[in-house]
Amino acid sequence: MKTILALVFTLMSLSVCAQSAKISGVIAGNDGKPISFVSVAEKGTTNGTISDSEGNFIIKVKQLPATLYFSCLGYEPQEYQVSSENTKINIKLEEETTELSEVQVTAKHGRSRTDNVIIGVENIQMSEMAKVPALMGERDVIKSIQLLPGIKSEGDGSCGFQVRGGTAAQNLILIDNAPIYNAGHLMGVFSTFNDEALTNASLYKGAIPAQFGDAS
Repeated sequence: MKTILALVFTLMSLSVCAQSAKISGVIAGNDGKPISFVSVAEKGTTNGTISDSEGNFIIKVKQLPATLYFSCLGYEPQEYQVSSENTKINIKLEEETTELSEVQVTAKHGRSRTDNVIIGVENIQMSEMAKVPALMGERDVIKSIQLLPGIKSEGDGSCGFQVRGGTAAQNLILIDNAPIYNAGHLMGVFSTFNDEALTNASLYKGAIPAQFGDAS
């Protein structure tokens, strides 16, 4: 008889321990101000909730005892052990401190911006060229060059361009130092360049270096 009573008592104890319970409380910082949107989770399960704008929360744990895990951006995470039902707890979260590594700020002297300027050169970045309205949705480096100051198109829809009063025959076009004798196709509507393969382009309108002086 004693063995049966002990077994019944053990089963009753297990059922009490496995029962669910509601846990409520308030979450605040060290200054006493409530912290909203704090993640409250029952450790080891997918059960969880978040605190409201006043820092209040209510969570129904699956079994007792339970460990609650509190986490919020900018605060140190914290765990709290709950062993009794209908428990109301007050949680204080410590502010998280992060030590940053050394930051070095360097800058060039203002004179270097004028010493290194090459007069008469226009540098074209493909990323900037993508902002220019394109014919039939296709980017064209030649069409972008025709929009620069000192450049004039030889005709509507033509890939030929004049540089400061010159003619297209006087232009020297190079790609990777290889001369291009015909920069357009489809009667000059499109250029021969694959803009997806280009990274940048340079246009010399004056003070042309000696190695670029022969366009014949």
